[in-house]
Amino acid sequence: MKVSFTCHFDKMFFDLEDLKILQKIADLWDVSTEKAGGFATVTLSLPGQPGTDLQNRTFHSLVGEFWRSGCGSYLSYEHMRDSIKLRVAGAKEYIYFSKTGQVTVKSLDAIPKESLYVSIPKSWVDFGKKQRITAIDDTIKEMIEAGVNSKKFDEIIGGMNDGN
Repeated sequence: MKVSFTCHFDKMFFDLEDLKILQKIADLWDVSTEKAGGFATVTLSLPGQPGTDLQNRTFHSLVGEFWRSGCGSYLSYEHMRDSIKLRVAGAKEYIYFSKTGQVTVKSLDAIPKESLYVSIPKSWVDFGKKQRITAIDDTIKEMIEAGVNSKKFDEIIGGMNDGN
């Protein structure tokens, strides 16, 4: 069992307001009491990229609302999400099939000519700040061009404008 969260050092446990995290911490302590005599390991580290979580939730909320709207021309939610990520940040790797089976490579140059391949998008965590902003902006532009007009879309945009 593992619990992780990001917070300011002076609020580590005192002013934590997220009830889900508090419940997970309480559950961890209960299990710890039963299985480890009350001991638990606490790990502290610097956040990977401040803003990533909020931008991640914003991006996936936008893509989810875009998919629910039915205004896009994508085959599935995953196709929509991955297509946007590939356009903005490129592929993490490529997969093709050879006579010996599935092969994963980092470069298109490593794929034999006339082979079919699949591009695997980078994880959101691997996006740089500019790429995250571009992915969100491009998704909003595409949604507007496609005619998405919903209360949820307005709420997402409103939350961005409010800094939430």
